[in-house]
Amino acid sequence: MKTIITCTIFICSFFYLEAQDDLLALHTPKSSSSDIEIMDRTASFPGGNQVLKAFIKDYFKYSEEARSVQYDGKITVFMKIATSGEVVAYRANGAISHGLSKSIGELIQIMPHWKPALENGTPKETVVKFVMDLSVEG
Repeated sequence: MKTIITCTIFICSFFYLEAQDDLLALHTPKSSSSDIEIMDRTASFPGGNQVLKAFIKDYFKYSEEARSVQYDGKITVFMKIATSGEVVAYRANGAISHGLSKSIGELIQIMPHWKPALENGTPKETVVKFVMDLSVEG
Protein backbone atom coordinates (compact mmCIF):
# COMPACT_ATOMS: atom_id res chain seq x y z
CA MET A 1 0.00 0.00 0.00
CA LYS A 2 1.43 3.35 -1.00
CA THR A 3 0.84 6.44 1.06
CA ILE A 4 0.91 9.84 -0.59
CA ILE A 5 1.00 12.89 1.59
CA THR A 6 0.66 16.26 -0.02
CA CYS A 7 1.00 19.15 2.33
CA THR A 8 -0.54 22.46 1.52
CA ILE A 9 0.70 24.84 4.16
CA PHE A 10 -1.25 27.95 4.96
CA ILE A 11 0.27 29.35 8.11
CA CYS A 12 -1.90 31.88 9.85
CA SER A 13 -1.02 33.33 13.19
CA PHE A 14 -3.43 35.16 15.39
CA PHE A 15 -3.62 35.92 19.04
CA TYR A 16 -5.22 33.25 21.14
CA LEU A 17 -8.58 34.60 22.20
CA GLU A 18 -10.41 33.25 25.20
CA ALA A 19 -13.87 33.73 23.67
CA GLN A 20 -15.31 33.82 20.17
CA ASP A 21 -16.95 37.17 21.01
CA ASP A 22 -13.49 38.70 21.32
CA LEU A 23 -12.72 37.71 17.73
CA LEU A 24 -16.01 39.14 16.47
CA ALA A 25 -15.35 42.38 18.34
CA LEU A 26 -12.30 42.99 16.16
CA HIS A 27 -14.50 43.15 13.07
CA THR A 28 -17.28 45.41 14.23
CA PRO A 29 -17.47 49.08 13.23
CA LYS A 30 -17.60 50.03 16.92
CA SER A 31 -14.06 48.76 17.51
CA SER A 32 -11.26 51.27 17.60
CA SER A 33 -7.81 50.64 16.17
CA SER A 34 -6.54 50.29 19.74
CA ASP A 35 -8.52 47.00 19.99
CA ILE A 36 -6.29 45.43 17.34
CA GLU A 37 -2.90 44.14 18.43
CA ILE A 38 -0.15 44.15 15.81
CA MET A 39 2.59 41.54 16.04
CA ASP A 40 6.23 42.28 15.26
CA ARG A 41 6.60 38.68 14.09
CA THR A 42 4.12 35.83 13.67
CA ALA A 43 4.94 32.39 15.01
CA SER A 44 6.93 30.36 12.50
CA PHE A 45 8.37 26.90 12.07
CA PRO A 46 12.19 26.88 12.30
CA GLY A 47 13.42 27.22 8.71
CA GLY A 48 10.06 28.37 7.32
CA ASN A 49 7.15 26.80 5.48
CA GLN A 50 9.23 24.69 3.08
CA VAL A 51 11.02 23.05 6.01
CA LEU A 52 7.64 22.46 7.70
CA LYS A 53 6.37 20.75 4.52
CA ALA A 54 9.48 18.56 4.44
CA PHE A 55 9.13 17.74 8.14
CA ILE A 56 5.53 16.61 7.66
CA LYS A 57 6.43 14.58 4.58
CA ASP A 58 9.32 12.87 6.40
CA TYR A 59 7.68 12.26 9.77
CA PHE A 60 3.92 11.88 9.26
CA LYS A 61 3.06 8.20 9.58
CA TYR A 62 -0.38 6.69 9.12
CA SER A 63 -1.37 4.31 11.89
CA GLU A 64 -2.86 0.99 10.75
CA GLU A 65 -6.27 2.22 11.91
CA ALA A 66 -5.91 5.42 9.88
CA ARG A 67 -4.68 3.49 6.84
CA SER A 68 -7.71 1.18 6.98
CA VAL A 69 -10.07 4.18 6.69
CA GLN A 70 -8.42 5.22 3.37
CA TYR A 71 -8.90 8.94 4.12
CA ASP A 72 -8.39 11.31 1.19
CA GLY A 73 -8.88 15.00 1.82
CA LYS A 74 -7.79 18.11 3.62
CA ILE A 75 -7.22 18.31 7.35
CA THR A 76 -6.99 21.75 8.96
CA VAL A 77 -4.74 21.72 12.01
CA PHE A 78 -4.75 24.50 14.63
CA MET A 79 -1.88 24.58 17.12
CA LYS A 80 -1.40 26.83 20.12
CA ILE A 81 2.21 28.02 20.26
CA ALA A 82 3.36 29.07 23.75
CA THR A 83 5.70 31.98 24.40
CA SER A 84 8.49 29.37 24.63
CA GLY A 85 7.70 28.14 21.09
CA GLU A 86 6.38 24.82 22.36
CA VAL A 87 3.18 23.42 20.80
CA VAL A 88 0.94 23.17 23.87
CA ALA A 89 -2.39 22.23 22.27
CA TYR A 90 -3.79 21.29 18.89
CA ARG A 91 -7.06 20.56 17.13
CA ALA A 92 -7.52 18.85 13.78
CA ASN A 93 -10.67 19.59 11.77
CA GLY A 94 -12.03 17.44 8.99
CA ALA A 95 -13.74 14.08 8.64
CA ILE A 96 -11.01 12.22 10.48
CA SER A 97 -10.93 8.95 12.36
CA HIS A 98 -9.47 8.38 15.79
CA GLY A 99 -6.47 6.69 14.12
CA LEU A 100 -5.78 9.68 11.89
CA SER A 101 -6.15 12.07 14.81
CA LYS A 102 -3.65 9.94 16.72
CA SER A 103 -1.19 10.06 13.79
CA ILE A 104 -1.45 13.86 13.68
CA GLY A 105 -0.91 14.03 17.46
CA GLU A 106 2.21 11.88 17.18
CA LEU A 107 3.58 14.19 14.49
CA ILE A 108 2.98 17.24 16.66
CA GLN A 109 4.65 15.58 19.67
CA ILE A 110 7.95 15.22 17.79
CA MET A 111 7.75 18.67 16.21
CA PRO A 112 10.54 21.05 17.23
CA HIS A 113 9.71 24.26 19.07
CA TRP A 114 8.51 27.07 16.83
CA LYS A 115 9.79 30.63 16.83
CA PRO A 116 7.10 32.33 18.93
CA ALA A 117 5.21 35.38 17.78
CA LEU A 118 6.54 38.69 19.07
CA GLU A 119 4.56 41.72 20.14
CA ASN A 120 6.60 44.80 21.03
CA GLY A 121 9.64 42.53 21.22
CA THR A 122 7.98 40.20 23.76
CA PRO A 123 7.01 36.59 22.95
CA LYS A 124 3.24 36.22 22.59
CA GLU A 125 1.12 33.04 22.76
CA THR A 126 -0.62 32.50 19.42
CA VAL A 127 -2.51 29.95 17.38
CA VAL A 128 -1.25 28.85 13.98
CA LYS A 129 -3.21 27.05 11.28
CA PHE A 130 -2.05 24.83 8.47
CA VAL A 131 -3.72 22.49 6.01
CA MET A 132 -2.58 18.93 5.28
CA ASP A 133 -3.84 17.41 2.04
CA LEU A 134 -3.75 13.65 2.64
CA SER A 135 -4.19 10.75 0.28
CA VAL A 136 -3.77 7.01 0.82
CA GLU A 137 -3.45 4.83 -2.27
CA GLY A 138 -3.51 1.12 -1.95
